[in-house]
Amino acid sequence: MLGSGRPMTGRLLLFLSLSIALIAGCGDAAVEPASSSTDVNTLLRDTFRNLDQVKSANLSAKLAVDGAGQSVTASLNGPFESQGKGKLPKVQLAAKLEGGGQNFAAGVTWLGDKGYVNLQGVNYEVSGLVAKQFAAGYEEAAKQQKSGSNTALLLGIDFSKWLKNGRNEGDAKVGDTDTIKLTGEADVAQVIADVQRIAQKASTLNIPGTQGVPSKLTPEQEQEIVKAVKKFAIEVYTGKEDRILRKLVVNADLQDPSSKQTSHLAFELTLNGVGSDQDFSAPKNAKPFSELLKAAKGFSEFGQSTSGGAVDGASADTVDKYAKCIGDAQGDTAKMQKCADLIDG
Repeated sequence: MLGSGRPMTGRLLLFLSLSIALIAGCGDAAVEPASSSTDVNTLLRDTFRNLDQVKSANLSAKLAVDGAGQSVTASLNGPFESQGKGKLPKVQLAAKLEGGGQNFAAGVTWLGDKGYVNLQGVNYEVSGLVAKQFAAGYEEAAKQQKSGSNTALLLGIDFSKWLKNGRNEGDAKVGDTDTIKLTGEADVAQVIADVQRIAQKASTLNIPGTQGVPSKLTPEQEQEIVKAVKKFAIEVYTGKEDRILRKLVVNADLQDPSSKQTSHLAFELTLNGVGSDQDFSAPKNAKPFSELLKAAKGFSEFGQSTSGGAVDGASADTVDKYAKCIGDAQGDTAKMQKCADLIDG
């Protein structure tokens, strides 16, 4: 069901990279404190449009899918902290995937000048030149757009339309933070349409890690998804003082059209310590970049390979030559891209 270990690696690292991109916004905004009497639709719009105000936080995300006799769980945890508009944020994220008899763990750390990757509990240091190129590429992409932040992705999305008969449930606590709890059943068709719009905008922003994210479904696929969803309940916890997201909970039941079997999906995202300084540290005993290439073949973002995963199947000697070529390029993008010829040839 989950596929081989190598595709799992690619999906998790793509997820990690996309997560970095989407939490990179920053800013300040003064808002009126919310209460149990504040209009639910206004709070929904304000909460999602205030995602750029999340300068730092400790993120915890959990996904669980149960059905057809199988169970799959995934998690993403760790702190992030903005380094300024258009800059790659500091992050120390760890992801786990379990299911189908397989277990996989990955992580990424970016300290502002050094990068590290963890695969199955082993830490690897990313080549300094490659790490700087990755950061520079992100920053250059942000400069070429009117906004490289969440505002650009969410512009024009009316999140008040995501909930049918949304309700303001009043005061609730998320950790030590006072929040207002909003609930309702999702309008599945509206959610699908808006998510596709967000994905399409992400692709135009050239955000690292978003290139492989599907952005368009056929009308038939949309209809299949709508028919399959039997339940889609959403809970949104927004800061009482700042209207900033602190927690998002989704519970959904999906029925397979052929077997009629129902699967349950549960997703929970929590942001603690929003706006507080976060702790980051370099992993100990990190192995060199050449060892990372051998362990994570196909993750082309680090090497800027244009071969679409041509690292797969390369011999250890070839990978060593590739790593040396990247280092000898001295940050020259054109030269680094030519290093892919060592693997292609």
